[in-house]
Amino acid sequence: MGTLHILSRYHYTMKKNKHLFIILLGLLCWQQYGNATDFVVNGVTYHVLSSSDKTVEVIRNDTLPYTGKLTLPSTVRNGATTYTTTAIGDGAFLYADQLQEVALPNSVKRIGERAFYGCAKLEQANICPGIDSIGHYAFTDCKSLTRLDFPSSLVYIGRAAFKGCSLIQQIHVDNTQPPSLSGSGIMDSFAGTNRSSIVVTVPQGCAKVYHEAKGWSLFAHITDNTLSADDVLLSIAIKGDGCIVYNNEEMTDGNTITLPRGQKVELVVKAGEDHVLQHVYLNDEDHVGSMRGDTLACQALTRNTLVVAVFAERAPYITLCQGENGSVQIDVDEGRPVTLHIRPNEGWNINKVMVDDENVTDQLDSDNTLTIEEVHSGMNVDVILENGHIIRGDINNDNYVNMLDVTEIINIILGK
Repeated sequence: MGTLHILSRYHYTMKKNKHLFIILLGLLCWQQYGNATDFVVNGVTYHVLSSSDKTVEVIRNDTLPYTGKLTLPSTVRNGATTYTTTAIGDGAFLYADQLQEVALPNSVKRIGERAFYGCAKLEQANICPGIDSIGHYAFTDCKSLTRLDFPSSLVYIGRAAFKGCSLIQQIHVDNTQPPSLSGSGIMDSFAGTNRSSIVVTVPQGCAKVYHEAKGWSLFAHITDNTLSADDVLLSIAIKGDGCIVYNNEEMTDGNTITLPRGQKVELVVKAGEDHVLQHVYLNDEDHVGSMRGDTLACQALTRNTLVVAVFAERAPYITLCQGENGSVQIDVDEGRPVTLHIRPNEGWNINKVMVDDENVTDQLDSDNTLTIEEVHSGMNVDVILENGHIIRGDINNDNYVNMLDVTEIINIILGK
């Protein structure tokens, strides 16, 4: 009985071990089968995308972390088969914080999501001709990148693709149509970059379309001119109704001027009808207080400069004609009546009173008082003297007029 018992335990143990062996063998075979499409060449791991097309993508290699400068070939061999490298896979170089430079082959068409995420020392990323898309977060926090070159084939840049790349100073784009930028706000493709100083160079004649494109319009300096080391950009931004005139040419929102470094510039800042100039910023510093009339004199430009003119709709007013020397504008409450007391100096007589080109002389009272029942923005009042001269308009500050009521009663003093 004892012997039989021992034999029974032996056969049971062998049977159990056999099952365990089969399970382990199955797992091993499954693992080998699962990795059958991955292989390593010169320290780079590739994954087969299509056996029939013989295409591969670069994938993450945790055993041999990517460091230094890396040049990827357009084709690689695995056994007897030659494959073409067509993509940088998702997370391929994720947190490869010792990677400094990657040269991509022209065969690559796509850069996957988080492909270079957190590569803090990556100084140069060659976005080679042929690439049509850059995935979400592809280069997030690549804080050493200073320049980006996008080929004409690139049509899509994913959400937060270059977020936090704070040292970027130049972006060169070869596509005549702006690549589509995904995301918005803190997830914008270029969130966390200094878009007020980055120079975006685009194909000739394409600056306007880039300036108006979603996401690209956030960049201050977009130019279609090739810049030399001795050039600076003067970029124009208009907020509200108005324009900036440079060298007798009207500049509109988004215009960029290429100037020799150190050149002094005079700009004429003009508000639109019924608008006033509130601010003129030069690289975030307001210079409206230093203007001479409507002229802004800029010091010698030694760096790229963004001019932002901010215009606002002005309150209703009446313009009192002041001849060739200008005019006086009085703010009023729109829709309320205004009384004008016209007081010619001794020896002068009123020839004609015009309100918005309408002769209202016959509406004057005996004491030369005119009441305008409804005032509107920009209403013009002209008083013409007997000899044809136009009066000088002013506000009488004597006790008769309470300055708090100036929007209701305006005294016009006539002078030679």
